[in-house]
This record gives sequence, C-alpha cells and structure tokens, in this order.
Amino acid sequence: MIFVTMLLVALTYICSENFAEIMGLTKIENAYIDASGMKDGEYASLYGEWEFFYGKWIITDNLSDEEPDGVIDVPDVWTGKTASSGEVLPRTGYGSYRITATLPAGIAFQVHAVNYDGAYRTYVNGKLNTVYGVMSKDAKETASYGIETEVYPYVAETEETVTIVVELSASNEGGMHAAFSCVTGSAIGSSAVYGEYVAFIVLGAMIMLLIIGVFLNASDTGIGVGGWTFTAVLVSVLLMFVFSVDVYRHILYYLKLPIYNGIAEIFYAFSVVAAVVFLFHLVRTGVITLKPVTWQIVALALFNVGCIAAFYSLSGYKERIIPVLLQLFVLSFIYIPLMRSVVAKVKFAPAYTVFFFAFVFIIGVSLTDMLDFVVLGTESVASYAVMVMMMGVYALYFMRMRDYNKAAIEVAEYKRRATEIQADALRAQIKPHFMFNCLTCIQGIYRESLAAGDEAMEHFSRHLRANIDAGVKGLVGFDEEIDNTLNYVALEEMRLQKEINLMLDVDVWDLKVPVLSLQPLVENAIRHSGVTEKEDGYVLVSAKETPAGVEITVSDNGCGFEPGSVLERSVGLNNAVERMKLLMNAETEIISEPGVGTQVRFTVPRAARGS
Repeated sequence: MIFVTMLLVALTYICSENFAEIMGLTKIENAYIDASGMKDGEYASLYGEWEFFYGKWIITDNLSDEEPDGVIDVPDVWTGKTASSGEVLPRTGYGSYRITATLPAGIAFQVHAVNYDGAYRTYVNGKLNTVYGVMSKDAKETASYGIETEVYPYVAETEETVTIVVELSASNEGGMHAAFSCVTGSAIGSSAVYGEYVAFIVLGAMIMLLIIGVFLNASDTGIGVGGWTFTAVLVSVLLMFVFSVDVYRHILYYLKLPIYNGIAEIFYAFSVVAAVVFLFHLVRTGVITLKPVTWQIVALALFNVGCIAAFYSLSGYKERIIPVLLQLFVLSFIYIPLMRSVVAKVKFAPAYTVFFFAFVFIIGVSLTDMLDFVVLGTESVASYAVMVMMMGVYALYFMRMRDYNKAAIEVAEYKRRATEIQADALRAQIKPHFMFNCLTCIQGIYRESLAAGDEAMEHFSRHLRANIDAGVKGLVGFDEEIDNTLNYVALEEMRLQKEINLMLDVDVWDLKVPVLSLQPLVENAIRHSGVTEKEDGYVLVSAKETPAGVEITVSDNGCGFEPGSVLERSVGLNNAVERMKLLMNAETEIISEPGVGTQVRFTVPRAARGS
C-alpha cells in the first residue's frame, strides 16, 4: 500500500510532464503553436517556449515595440534568470508572456489557466480574452477568486495567425509557474461547471455524512463510531475538502471574496490537523496498536515540525512539495499496523484502511496541483477520491449498524426468554394436584357451611385469577403481590386445616414486582421447610429501603437445605429468581443452612422500582 500510494503520486507527475506526448497535443515551439487543426470542444496545453517581459504589461502599458527579456520554457519561473539587460531576476514582481498561434476559422477561442495562484489577463490580437482575479503591480494587492471572472472568446473569421499575450499580476511566484491552456467552442467554461457539480455533490454528501455521524455519536443508540474523535476526523476532513480547489474557488466566487491565493497553505494546515486527529482516533479506539519509545516520538515530532516550517518558509517555490511528500511517505507507514489489524480481523480495520488510502491520495494529488508540481488539473480527482473515502466511512457505519442489529436481536431473544420464563412460572403455579385438593376441601366445607364454602370458593377464584394473570401481566404493584400471597396462604390453611404463621414487615409499598414472584417462595417455605410442623415456625416477607435499592426478603426458620442440591429441581424458585433478574435487574442471594432456615433476598435497584 505504501508503494501503491507513492506510485500514484509519481505517475501523476510523469503523466503531467509528458501530457502533450501522451494526449497527442501540439506543443509550442519557438514561441509559436499551430492550433489551426483544433475543432469545436477541444483542449490544448500551452506549455513550451514563451517570450517573457519582466516588469512590463505590454498590452495594458502599450509597449508593443518592447523587446522581450528572453524565452522561458513554461511552466517555469523567471527566478534566477538573466534578463537581456543582464539583470538577475528575483522571484517577485509582475510581467507578460507572448506567443503567436494560428487559429481555425469560425470557432470561439479562449486562453486561460485553471487553478492559478495569482491574477492574470489574456489577450488575443490585443483584444481582452480572459480576466482572472484582481490585477496589481504590488503583490500585496493581487487577489484571486480562483476562477475567471470575465471571458470574451475570440472568433477568427478566417484561419489567421494571432498574437497571444498573458499579463501576470505581481506575486511571489516568479512568473508563469502554471501552464496555460486554450479551449474552443463548447469546451469554454464546461470543465469548470462540471468540476463544480461533482465537487458540490460530494461536499453535500460529506456534510450529510458529518451530520449523521455527529447525531449517531451523540445519541445513546450505540450506532456511533469512535465517539467524539471520529466526529473530529469527519470535521477536519470536511474542512480540508472545503479548501480543495473545486470547492473553495467556487465558494469564493459566489461570495465575491478574492482570497484564493493562500489555498495551498490553508489546505495543508487542515491536512496536518486531519492526519493527527485520524491517527489519534485509530490509537484511541484500538484499531491499531502503537508503542513508540521516547526517542521515536521526539524524532517524529521534530521531523514533522521541520517539514511544516519548511513548507511555510519556502512559500512561493515549487520546492514546497518536498516536505509534503516526505510527510506523506512517513505517514503511509501507518499502513503497517493497519494491515496487521486487518489480518488479525480487528473490527473496522478494512474500512479504516480504505479511508486512509483515499485520505493520503487526496492530500498528495491536491497539493501537487496547488503547488504547480504538476500541470495536470487534478481538482476533480480529489472529489472522486473523497467518494472512496466516504465509502470507507459508510462501511464503518454499516458494520456498526450490523452490530447494533445483532445486539437488538439478542435483546429480542432476551425478551423471548423472559416470556418463556413467565409462561413456565404460570405452568409451575397451576398444579393439578393442588387444584384437586382445594376443590375437594371446598366441597367438604360446603357440606358444613354455605357461607364458609362461598368464602373458600372466593379464595380459590382469586388464586386462579392471579395464575392466569401471570401469563399476561408483567409487573404488578407490591400490594397486589402481597394480596396474592395472603390469598394463597389462606387456601393452604383451608387445605391443611391449620393456621400458618405468615408475618409481614413492609416499609416500602411504592414498588412494582413481577406477578407471582413472592408466592412461589412462600409456597416453598410452607411445603418444604417444615414450618407448619414447628410450634414456633414462621414465614417472613419483608421489604426495606437500603442504599443499594429496595431489599425484598422471604425467610423462614424451617429445616433449611444445601442450596446447590435443591435449586436445580425447584422450578418455582428458579422461575422467581430468573424473572426478578430479567424484569427488575435484581441481584439475588439465597442463604440456607440445614436446621436453621432459609432466606431468599432480592435487591432491586432504584432505577428498576417501576413505581
């Protein structure tokens, strides 16, 4: 991946240097180009030998008889060149360039430079052809929108040879540092419009992606990726793209703000921020593991500070691309831990690798274009690379959504299990043997007293109703559950023909619990602990407020048991415990000692009281 990344940048440069040969375009030779064969909608690069005039605007200043200061094979600068006067030229100042060209008849013709860092005017046979930016003989007053503001296509009535002049505003670039081009007919303005559409569609998609990312990362849905650090990554990349060529120059043109000249410096700054934030995000989220020693951190910091200082101190020179390429080369070594994470099947690692590839590529092609390291316009290439980057981001959210859906399925399975336990509890409570005994007992009571029989039948009906409700209701008030328990004890007293000592010690009533969650525990105590056989036997139900929540306890002073030997066979007790865990998030503790008694304790958190 490191090789591929560097190869793409190298191929961009090679294609740029040999663009005319690759595309079969006519080149300028001896300050002349034969464009007579151009047809409507065609394009040609005007790089080759131009006559140049340092410190002169030959059309504006009416210097038609002025001799040129020399010939420059553009794109190049006059920096260090010796003028005809013997003067060694600096990298500052303004000037003009001139060639002759043979044009076809009847076809509109324009000379311009796209993405030019400065301002210029072009003329064909002395007639104004293109205005780009705010012209000035003082570099401080030179300004640009990044796009031509006026276009006056030249149309030759017959095939003719014309003089093409480019007047450059004062700047710190040192001349025609970018190659100019000519377009004909329907091609005039079309590339800019097309680039604008692509760039702004991508920008809109990025803004929507950022909004979605911020919303998901800020929400409690659990779908977000990496929290605030990934939001910071999206913001920094968005700002970086805003200051890319296609977007920034059109924004400036719409806002009428001629401040395009510093685009490379601004883009580079956001690129550095985006790289640092992205690396921090990868480490923070555990996608990659880095364990650098102190000297490595210091060396890397000094290296990057040096590259940043070199970039800004070399302002105006193409050599600024060197620290950028060095930084990109070092940054590309992040592929190593990323690929290790991919091999180790670390979640999201493949998507982050795609994102990182597009990220490095965007910085590389954008800055090589902005710094005129290449003469190819790579503006729209950056937009397509951003699309690849967004594919990586959408893949991240797709995988996160998949995990979220998986968790939702697990929750649904959890709820289904809770329903099954509830149904099991219903089946466990409706015991045919107990029902038959109760009905037989009620029949005997009716023989002795009609009123007593009616009372017994009422207890039995309420018991049946509570068991049926267990299959429908989830949570009921604590008072209702206590009432169900008391009703059950009354039935047992009727069936056993003896009193049962059930005691209540309840301080908390504003509480909801699963229906029939206490009765099975009381039933176990009555039937299995032997409290009905002891003279001082009892069952105690208590509910008290504690710092941890509400503590509900069912205890007895019966025979006790070994918890491990009974729990597996006790359906009623298991169901009660499971439902309290599932529906109330309660902590359960069962304490039992043979010969001493049993205590089942539930601690219900305050958030789960359901009052």
